[in-house]
Amino acid sequence: MSPCYPVPTFLDQPRVLDMRSAGMISLLHSRKARRALQKSAFNRYRKNLSVKNSALLSEGLPMPLSYVSQTILWEKEIWVSGFLEQSSRRVVAILMLVFAEGSAANAIEDELGAWYMTFFAKQWSDSPWGFQGDVQYRSWDHGSDLEQLLLRGGVTYSPRASGTLFTLGAANITSGKFGASRETISENRIYQEALIPQQLGSRVRLRHRVRFEQRWVDNQDFRTRFRYALFVTIPLNSAGVAEGTWYVSLYDELFVNGQRDIGDGREVDYYDRNRLYGGVGYAISERTQLQLGYMQQHSDLFNKGQLQFSLHHRF
Repeated sequence: MSPCYPVPTFLDQPRVLDMRSAGMISLLHSRKARRALQKSAFNRYRKNLSVKNSALLSEGLPMPLSYVSQTILWEKEIWVSGFLEQSSRRVVAILMLVFAEGSAANAIEDELGAWYMTFFAKQWSDSPWGFQGDVQYRSWDHGSDLEQLLLRGGVTYSPRASGTLFTLGAANITSGKFGASRETISENRIYQEALIPQQLGSRVRLRHRVRFEQRWVDNQDFRTRFRYALFVTIPLNSAGVAEGTWYVSLYDELFVNGQRDIGDGREVDYYDRNRLYGGVGYAISERTQLQLGYMQQHSDLFNKGQLQFSLHHRF
């Protein structure tokens, strides 16, 4: 009869490895440590098996099938264990990335932002030419976390008796990341726009603005963007906006990208964003107005609310 040797299993590993210290048992709770112990146990088993096999062969005895089958099963178990561990790591990494992106978007949306803006314009007397511009400080929060610093200005032309105002201008935008990071991205633009007035009844004034932008953004290919905005002004205590007038100001603006490819294999959607605003204004004089309102900005990345404080002045 062939001699019978005990065949170790995973349940026997603490005995096979001769763990004399109770502290080492806690290592089994670590996946890496457990795999290392499994491999060590298997290598010892194979070494012992080789010695016993040599002894059996020297006596002219065959190798027990239980040894062969256990070796194959153990190798499979170690491979499956390693495969599952690697797969679980990848799944956890993906879930953490998705959760981090979702958490970042939620943090942006939960933080009420604030935009501080001044708009200015000048139309020369007896001339269709003029200029206009604006300076805007946009914050992710109420002032300390830079979202954007925008400087913009352009030359205007208004054909006589038409009421339409055309602008050719340029802008520089410095954009910051949300949170503690002080990293910024720079963008330069050239833009062309048309502002078309429309009167509804005796009080409601509409303005349609169409703008086309050419954009040079850091680390991106050349880009273009189309924008359409509808502005509504409704005086509350007079027929028009004059000194001492309170008025309601509304607007909605849609942004559409001109192309999807922005370089290095990156893509954006044609839909860029939409801004919906409602506020109240007061005319300090015929040339100067103050406005306070709330704007909801929606994009693929986030849906965020902003307070807006603005000063409007015509020289």
